[in-house]
Amino acid sequence: MSSDGRNPLVPPMIGVLGPVTVDGRAVPGVRARRLLVALVLAGGRPVSTAALIDDVWGGDRPRSALSALHTQISRLRPLLGGADLAGSDGFYRLTGAVTDIESVERLLTRADPQAAERLWRGIPGADLGADDGPGERLRAEADRLRIRVDDARAHSAFTSGDYATASDIARSRIADDFLDESAHVLLMRALAAQGRTNEAFAVFAALRRTLAEELGADPGVEATALNAELAAGRPQTKSARRPPRLRAEPLIGRAGDLASLHDLIARHRVVTVLGPGGVGKTSIASSLGDDLSDSGATVFYVPLAAVRDDDDLVGVVASALGVGESDVRNSSVPRLHLRDLTDSLGDALRAVDAVLILDNCEQVIDACAGLVRGLIAVLPALRVVVTSRSPLLIGAEQVYRLPVLDTAGAASAGVELFTARALSVRPDADFDPVAVATLCAHLDGVPLAIELAAARTRVMSVGEISDGLAERFQLLRSADRTAPHRHRTLEAVIDWSWDLLDDDARVALRRTCLFPDGFSPAAAAAVVGASGAALADALTALVDQSLLQVDEADGRTRYRMLEMVREFGERRAADAGEVAETTALMGRWARDTCRDIRSRYDESPDSVLAAEVDVESENLVWVLRRAVAAASPDAIDTVVTVFPVIAAFWASRGLHQEVGSWGVRVVDVLATPPADPDDETRTNWELTLLISAVHLLPLRDLRRVATASYLLRRLHRPERTFEDVVEFLVAVALARRPTRAYRTVLRGLESHRPSGVRWAALTIRFNVRENAGDLDGALADSVEVAALAQHPDSFAAAMTDMTTASVIGQQGRWAQALALYERAVARLNKLGAVDDARQVDGYIIAMLLSLGELDRARVAIDELSGGWKPTDPTPQGNPETVALMMIVMAEYQRLASSEPVDAVVGLLRRAADLLLGQSDDTSRDPGLMGCVTATVAARIRLDSTDGVDECLLALADAVLSMRDHAGWVDVPHSAGVAYVSGVRRCLRTPGDLVGARWMALGLRLRPRHDYPAIHELIGDAQSLSGCRPHEWEAVVADTASLSRKKALDELHEQFAELRSVDVT
Repeated sequence: MSSDGRNPLVPPMIGVLGPVTVDGRAVPGVRARRLLVALVLAGGRPVSTAALIDDVWGGDRPRSALSALHTQISRLRPLLGGADLAGSDGFYRLTGAVTDIESVERLLTRADPQAAERLWRGIPGADLGADDGPGERLRAEADRLRIRVDDARAHSAFTSGDYATASDIARSRIADDFLDESAHVLLMRALAAQGRTNEAFAVFAALRRTLAEELGADPGVEATALNAELAAGRPQTKSARRPPRLRAEPLIGRAGDLASLHDLIARHRVVTVLGPGGVGKTSIASSLGDDLSDSGATVFYVPLAAVRDDDDLVGVVASALGVGESDVRNSSVPRLHLRDLTDSLGDALRAVDAVLILDNCEQVIDACAGLVRGLIAVLPALRVVVTSRSPLLIGAEQVYRLPVLDTAGAASAGVELFTARALSVRPDADFDPVAVATLCAHLDGVPLAIELAAARTRVMSVGEISDGLAERFQLLRSADRTAPHRHRTLEAVIDWSWDLLDDDARVALRRTCLFPDGFSPAAAAAVVGASGAALADALTALVDQSLLQVDEADGRTRYRMLEMVREFGERRAADAGEVAETTALMGRWARDTCRDIRSRYDESPDSVLAAEVDVESENLVWVLRRAVAAASPDAIDTVVTVFPVIAAFWASRGLHQEVGSWGVRVVDVLATPPADPDDETRTNWELTLLISAVHLLPLRDLRRVATASYLLRRLHRPERTFEDVVEFLVAVALARRPTRAYRTVLRGLESHRPSGVRWAALTIRFNVRENAGDLDGALADSVEVAALAQHPDSFAAAMTDMTTASVIGQQGRWAQALALYERAVARLNKLGAVDDARQVDGYIIAMLLSLGELDRARVAIDELSGGWKPTDPTPQGNPETVALMMIVMAEYQRLASSEPVDAVVGLLRRAADLLLGQSDDTSRDPGLMGCVTATVAARIRLDSTDGVDECLLALADAVLSMRDHAGWVDVPHSAGVAYVSGVRRCLRTPGDLVGARWMALGLRLRPRHDYPAIHELIGDAQSLSGCRPHEWEAVVADTASLSRKKALDELHEQFAELRSVDVT
């Protein structure tokens, strides 16, 4: 026993369902109680210091909030006995204790709600002071638990026939919340079970009146259905436990299936929910995902119903998971990450408990099988749930065949589903449960079939619906005896709805069903051939027959079809011979849409245009794929009109691999340019070929680059080089030598040139000057580029801010750079370029650290890392962004002395290893070189240099590779490599003249000052060289007399000699 009487082998009990206690002892102090509750509600997960400060003090935080938090934690620890309140890297986590919240959950699992109820000792949160923060969250959690306890008690009471207790529970809940509809339903059932049906009616009437007065709403489906059951005289002696729900709608009749799936996914890596179309695979997978997420798993849901080609699978999954390769970096030269997207998916799913749900896989089943097999092979913690009509047929798969709903008897799940859906369209109807059961049996219990049939009750009786279906089934079976039985039954329901449509509505269904991702009214008009009231009537008819769903967001209407309805429509379109015509009309719609977006570029904000492309992206890709396959004149026109728009959108989202992949197909199909194209067609061709060539160069696809160049030469009008920005870019791209390209750029800068040409020329010269180390010239260009920007919220304006900040930051003017970086992030976030914004967030932290604003940097690191800690697996994202996050976190730890040196060095090593593992990119991308250089500089400052020589050799090799293979040199980054390499050599041998020469060459070429450690090394140059003052001054004077070119040539010679020595 411990000195306070506690048994150290028994975890302490923390009570929050009433006054906050530990092992029955009150916790003194409001702030200590708020702190403890915040940690308890985290459920053992780490909580950042910033979040804890907000929870403890709210808006009244003390001047030294972090110190005050440490004081509160120090006071709390002795009260917790054997529990562990551990802090690491700005986060705290409470483990090793038992809470009364966990005890309630455990007792509910054991079906002992009476014992769970006794754990309430008062009003949760009443002793936490202000009604906000942890108190508010605690009350919400306690209310959620109390409802579950009350439901379990009511279920127990019903089971035992104790309806009076169920009534008391319901009345108590209604007294707490008079809008609690589920409590009213419970009371109605309890009263009816006691034979007090009139009182149950009165409860429903009171509920309807209260909802109308308070919310302007009617009672929900469950209460309305119960009232109808009571009016029909059906007894209420069953359990009041509510069925599992999918979002706002109940998931009827699937409790047993859901439990079985929970058991399977706990024991198997891959579970496939198998069943026919319309059986409810998506609904139960979504509900399973919600449950797993609630239990702490990281769940990724990817709908695949719209995917028709195996080649599209990985890209669609990557898009759903937010996997993109950002092109933001300190240098403005385009850098394209070429890692396979499948590897990126692995990064995105590398969570401790990740669950990937792939929904509707049957049309790309082979590709799904390959993807799942590859992912589980490299991710041992990943679990996968698949819904499909066909199994994956891989070794790790466990198949669960989802049955249809039970239709036997008036109380079956099928009858319950039909009644609920029918009452939603006819709330005053009274349905004969026997007739409904017969109808559901005819429908084989397929949920989608039941729902579509229920929609007919608006104008038909159950008997009439059943008679009509029976006739249709016979006709359909006669037409196709090879189709699965349930598939034929589902088609009969849709076919029957089809027969109820007029000709205009049928045309609308056949024409709009080809859109894979829904459609707007304008898109419908383009393919249907109707507009105004005629189109609205046709679409309304489809909605009324439950063949079309309506979504509305931001004031815009969008229509979507269930996948089975789409498939039905596709077959009808094929039977009518309309597929080719509709595909051509969709191509015209896509061309018009892209022309409209481009025509509004100068006037509309980029955020608006990007959002429009985003919502139509899958439809545009569908059209583009078929146009590439067709390769007819109209199809080629579609390719060159759509590709530049969708490629620009992908590039803004960091999906350069996708652009490159399509570039291969696009160049292959553009065999012969038109002989005498109009201006628009010529521009479309040139943009398409330029974008393709730029993204094919890093792939080393020189044959297709040559093809694109040949076609561009045939299209190019040299006489318009300085009149049209696209022709100007083509002229620069076609220049056979860099000097000729640069002369073209300089001519484009002449004051009388159009603003678009001057903007493009300035942007190119800015990049050239920045990479050559001419920072003053680059900064002057960036100011002009900003002045010529078309509008302030464009992607170009955001990139201008970022690149200007880069130039200013590398000069050590961090406050000015910080302001520009912050504006760039705001613009990027507004545009939806989240990946790019995350990388710029890393640069912001570097500026804050250089300015000595450690507190702001710590908060920014918490936001960027999203709770990640060095003890966690490497997080998802492109290597430079992840490594940058690690570097600024390590720099903070170094400057704040918040972690042991070994821990900081370990984080720096990890960042360098991550970057050097991207060997191809490191040799081409100066941004990666700069990050690795920063890790070496920080380790030198920490006096922990084991292994840095290997990093420096790799950096020297990267400098040479950039010159030899990329065809250009980033001087500031090369200067940083030279300077830090020289420092390392001089520290090993003080006064080493070769090392001092490298340092001086680096200073002559002006290295970047972005990272604190590099700036600190530069500020202590003479001391670090180990040279006497006059020796150092002589070396510096000698290198200062060199031109930039001669200094760079000498540096390359030194590094080449170093490489040859290392090889030998």
